[in-house]
This record gives sequence, C-alpha cells and structure tokens, in this order.
Amino acid sequence: MIKRKIVAMILVVSMLCALFSFSGCGTEKRNEYEMTVKIDTNNIKIDVLQEVVYHHDDEIETDVICFNIYSNAMRKDAKMNPISEEMAKAAYPNGVSYGYFAMKGLKVDDEDASYEIEGVDENFLTVKLESPIKKNETVTIEMNYMVKLAN
Repeated sequence: MIKRKIVAMILVVSMLCALFSFSGCGTEKRNEYEMTVKIDTNNIKIDVLQEVVYHHDDEIETDVICFNIYSNAMRKDAKMNPISEEMAKAAYPNGVSYGYFAMKGLKVDDEDASYEIEGVDENFLTVKLESPIKKNETVTIEMNYMVKLAN
C-alpha cells in the first residue's frame, strides 16, 4: 500500500511540470520552471515552492498571467469531475476521497502579488501584475502551494 502511494506521488510530482500551463508556450525564449517539492505520504499531499520565469513574447501587453490548476478537478464540489461514476471504484480503491489545491503565498518579482482562483471548478489561477508586461520583458513568479491528492 505504501509503495502504491509513493508511486502515485512520484507520478504526481512528474506531472507538476504540466500542473501550471499557460499561454506563451512555444516561444522564442523558453519559460523557466524550478520546483522544490516535499512529499508527505502520510497525509497524501505535496508542498511545493515553484518559481516560473515568464518571458512575454506577445505583441499585446498584458497585466495578468493565467495558469491551469488541474488538481482542483478532484475537489469535493467539482462540477466537471474527471472520474465517472462507472470508474469511481477503480479510481478510488480505498473509497471516494477528494483532492484540492491551496495557495500559501505568491510573489511577482519578489513582491507580494494579488491573484484570483477562478473558473467553474476553481481551476484557473490568474496572477495580477502591478504593471503591464510588454513584448520581450520577463517576470518571475514564485508560488508556494499545497496539493492534497485524492487516494
């Protein structure tokens, strides 16, 4: 059982690189990701400190950067749960459980920044920038968050 949890945690950590995806992929200058991940197998959760260096290559200025929060699809009240009723028994071998995402802190260029968690399933993170970012400019976003995994 413990081995199964560890394998699941490793899979989740490897998927964390895709946890936050946003427009701007396929750019001339690549966005950079650095993550420090603490796995808690007893509580089936991971604590993450993630730094994203975002290189803006769009002609249009923007004052927001959006990320997907895939883990919130497993929230208790998710409207668009990816697990069908037919697959629930296989997906939850220990009984139905729920997962979720919880932001602990967020900074842009070393300053506390405001953000919103939006979407029908609270699956979009919108980071608000102090001033619009222009083509070829870079911002560094540091996120401290926890992901509780469904079993």
